[in-house]
Amino acid sequence: MRENILEIKNLSKSYYNDSGTRQIVLEGMNFQIKSDENAGSFVSILAPFGSGKTTLLKIFAGLENSEGKVCLNGKRITEPTGEIIYIPEQSSSFPWLNVKENIELPSKLYKRGGKKFTFNVNELINLVGLSGYENFYTSSSTSGFRLRIAIARALSFDPKFILLDDVLKNLDGETRSELIELLRVLTAEKNISFLLATTNISDAILLSHKIFLMRKNPGQILKEIEITEYSQIHNSEIITKYKNEIEIELKSHGMFHSVLVSP
Repeated sequence: MRENILEIKNLSKSYYNDSGTRQIVLEGMNFQIKSDENAGSFVSILAPFGSGKTTLLKIFAGLENSEGKVCLNGKRITEPTGEIIYIPEQSSSFPWLNVKENIELPSKLYKRGGKKFTFNVNELINLVGLSGYENFYTSSSTSGFRLRIAIARALSFDPKFILLDDVLKNLDGETRSELIELLRVLTAEKNISFLLATTNISDAILLSHKIFLMRKNPGQILKEIEITEYSQIHNSEIITKYKNEIEIELKSHGMFHSVLVSP
């Protein structure tokens, strides 16, 4: 079995504000995420608002630089690659293109750079639940609809990891439940590996094999929590058990009111 290992070593990130003061966003972060090519994994970073989780995901994806190292399978990441795909909080689509064209667009753009794409666009459309919408234009589409397109577009790269930046945050209850189920199916049945940064405890528990708790000012990893009953996570008693464990940890660091407890 071949493992994919996404790792950060001594990672820090800072910037200077308008007054010239240095602001430390992330400091001394070290952790590792593993996935097997024959078994998908889902890892969440549960963090308060303003903790630098978006910055962290962008560093993973090669979209921002940092101090320290970010490596995929031992190779340092210094620029975007098709192996790690980042999906922002507000997924976008091109309103002048239909669903099929939106999903195919990266393959047309990157073909010039020599990257080979082997996906079947109709299979991806079916996989994310958009069958029948192939020719639908997205100018009036909902956030959940655009997220499905973004996931299909990410899958077209055949990536090692897909990074999700609080993508469920602004969805209504029904759409959120549908997307959680889709992500679980992609993880368990299609062997896709995801890393979600979220402010929502429930999202993290329902989706994850592992949760990293992250603090702010500066951003640092506090604790790693394994979800050992992943296949039974819809059981309310199991959900409550993990919520209580996480809430106790957050309260001990004065962070409980900085995250969302329920959907």
